[in-house]
Amino acid sequence: MKVLLVGSSGLVGNAIISELEHTLLYNPSSNELDVTDYDSIKSYCFEFKIDVIINATAAFVNKGDFSVFHVNSLGSINLAKIADEMNMKKFIQISTIFSLNTTENQYFNSYGLSKLLSDEYIQLVALNSQCDYYILRCSQIFSSENLKEQPFLAFLLNSIIEKKDIVLYGTHNPKRNFVTTKVISRIVSHLLLDTTSNNNCRNIVFNIVNNKQRNLEEYIKWFANILELNVSVKFDSTKENLLNYSIPEPDNRLIPYLSEVDVSLKEELLKYAKT
Repeated sequence: MKVLLVGSSGLVGNAIISELEHTLLYNPSSNELDVTDYDSIKSYCFEFKIDVIINATAAFVNKGDFSVFHVNSLGSINLAKIADEMNMKKFIQISTIFSLNTTENQYFNSYGLSKLLSDEYIQLVALNSQCDYYILRCSQIFSSENLKEQPFLAFLLNSIIEKKDIVLYGTHNPKRNFVTTKVISRIVSHLLLDTTSNNNCRNIVFNIVNNKQRNLEEYIKWFANILELNVSVKFDSTKENLLNYSIPEPDNRLIPYLSEVDVSLKEELLKYAKT
């Protein structure tokens, strides 16, 4: 089976490369393969006789920058369309719970919208395609390697490590949910090797979330306990409440993997504390 991994330079992409080390994997850089160029992608897939596409591309929000739609929407739609046209075996899309357009999800922005557009297109294509499609809707990703896109999480972890008191804005204690690239990549490997067809299945979205729900204060204290540190958490009622985001129910089809999230989070936290 020949697998094309797009977005291999990202956190999830790197983890997938390690997980699929014994797979015939093609992982061109963005300079070698432009996901917004439909003809180039199709030519590449024909040349190397690709059987499976794993789409781990992700562009994040910058003010005045429309690359999130070019990459996350147009690029993903191109890849999904080609997988259908070439009758590939599988297409796996790495998505996010921030694509949930709900009242509760106060983090829904152009990034979430760009992911939502491609996810909805993929679900439509999957209804009449010979290719098996999977959308992995992941919660907030915690990786010890890079937290540059999550400055608030980095601030919390650094405060814990430095034994500083933490003040949370507002009086609301929002729920949070974290998964790791290790868990996501193991699920990708499972779906890749699974011989059960997902063809024409209406429920192709898999919620990759920690099945243990915690609010933000509970996460802070849980992290501190792992590091054997004591941290005081207070709330500043003079400030606006922290934003919520929607957390869907964990997917029962993946419980054996999702039940490992806490162990994986602990490993990542201990790595981060050593850096």
